[in-house]
Order: sequence, then C-alpha cells, then structure tokens
Amino acid sequence: MKKLFIPTLLLILMLSYAIPAWAANPNTIMPLEEGEAATVDFFGAIIYQPSPRTATVTLLDSAGEPIYIPPPALDGSYALKAPAAPAGTKYILVVRKPGYLSYTIRNLKLSEGEPLQTIDICQLAGDVNGDGMVNSIDLTYLLSEFNRAPLNYPQADIDGNGLVNSVDLTYLLAGFNKRNVEVILEDDIFLPDQITINAVAGKEYDISVSASGIGSFSGKEIKVKYDAAVFEVVDLCAFTWKPVIEPGPIAAAGITVTYVGSGEIRLTVDKTVPAGKQWSGVVDAIRFRAKATRVSVVSVEY
Repeated sequence: MKKLFIPTLLLILMLSYAIPAWAANPNTIMPLEEGEAATVDFFGAIIYQPSPRTATVTLLDSAGEPIYIPPPALDGSYALKAPAAPAGTKYILVVRKPGYLSYTIRNLKLSEGEPLQTIDICQLAGDVNGDGMVNSIDLTYLLSEFNRAPLNYPQADIDGNGLVNSVDLTYLLAGFNKRNVEVILEDDIFLPDQITINAVAGKEYDISVSASGIGSFSGKEIKVKYDAAVFEVVDLCAFTWKPVIEPGPIAAAGITVTYVGSGEIRLTVDKTVPAGKQWSGVVDAIRFRAKATRVSVVSVEY
C-alpha cells in the first residue's frame, strides 16, 4: 500500500532520547576499518510539535550496526557522518523522541552534496509507556498525570512544558492506534502498494498512507481502493478527533479528499516540498470497518 505524510503547522526541532550503551558518546563516529575512506557529512531535518525536548537520530549500516549518532540541534537540523562508500550503499535511519513512536527508514542512500529527507513525526506522539504503540494504556497513564506535579510518568508530558494538560492529550489522540513506523525507501513512490487484511466482521482497521522520497506532491492524486463488500469507510482521516466522512479539504492533516465512492477514495496532499529536498512521512490514516470476515486487500496507487 502506498504511503504519504501529513503536514501540520508545527515547529521543527531536533530530538533527544535515552540511548543505548553503545551510543554513550553520541558525538563520535564508529571507528573506521583499516584502509577505509574518510567520513562524509550529510544534513536533514525533523518536524514535530513545539517542545523543548530533543531526541535522537541514529544512523546504522544495513546490518543494523550503529555508525553515528549526532548531537541534538535545536534548530531542527541534524548532521550525519558516514564513511565514504560506493554509490548505492544503503543505511538505516532511526528517529526517537520521548513520548513518541519511533520512525525507521530502511534502504536510505547517502549522496554527497544532496540533502537528507525531512521527516515528519507530528502524528506519532503519545507512546507514553514506550511499547511501540499508542493505545488506551498510554491514555490511562496520561490522564493519571493530568495537572500533577511532580510527574510519575514524565513521558506523559509530550510537549515537555512540565505539565500534563489538554495539549498533551490532543497530541496523544492524534497518534491513537498507531504503531512504530518503518518505511522501506524507494524513489519518489508511496508505499506499500497494497496490504492484505484478515478482516473480522465488526472490527475497525486504520490503513496508513505514507510517502517516501517525495520531491513534489504537485499533480499527484492518491487512490485508495478496497472491496466495498468487505469494508465500509468510517473515517477518512483518523488523525482528526472528529470523524470525517465527506470529501473536501482536511486542514489539520494537510490533505484534500477529492472523491469518495463505493470501493475507492481519492485524495491529494496540500504540501509544498522545498526545492532540492525530499519528504517522507504519514499522509493519512483511513479507518475502515469490516462488514464481513474474510481476507481482503486494500491498495494504494497514484
């Protein structure tokens, strides 16, 4: 199923998170092997809700071994160092932030002189207990900390202002029912092309539409197709608190639903990608309810 990401008017900052023992010194690159070439610098940016807290961006090789963890940069940028490698060498990039789901990009290619992708994690807040999903357990933790000081669960303070309140609740609800995100990069496409669901009658399913390596959303109309005999649409944008069932612009998500018909939904992304940059992230999450118990496929194309 093809994927996109949802723009929100929120601040760009860098991230900080508890890092494992092997990353005790985040300012140093892993030792190079004998005869290996010098390192090369690469630059990118992270977008998330306004917060004084930073988080970590970790670069790993294709086998999952850490290469470099840059120090936090509050201006929203991040700079990576990697050994000079043959063109086409693939890496893994992991973004973590307290109170947020993690975001992993696989098959990342680094080209000297080219900017890294801007990664939008605005819709991934709310993982208070750090188990990789945002659900009723996180909501319970957050509500138990409402207007409390000191906090028993600091991660419930998603915006990092020292107080758990309606702002943190709003962020959590935007990420409700989501899990850690993993994107396998291709060039300028939406992923995956389709998802197979073992549907159970009466159960609801959130289908994420995410994008990777998008240079421009101009002229791109995304089509989400499903079997109307198996599914019915109950929310065109699960990121919003109030269900959306009619076509039209959804400002909070930065998308416009242009068509809703039996078995098909069409939408466009109202986002401008700066020249010379690429965009990756979650564009939308469409909520379906199963009308029948059977295996069915939901596909995305553009």
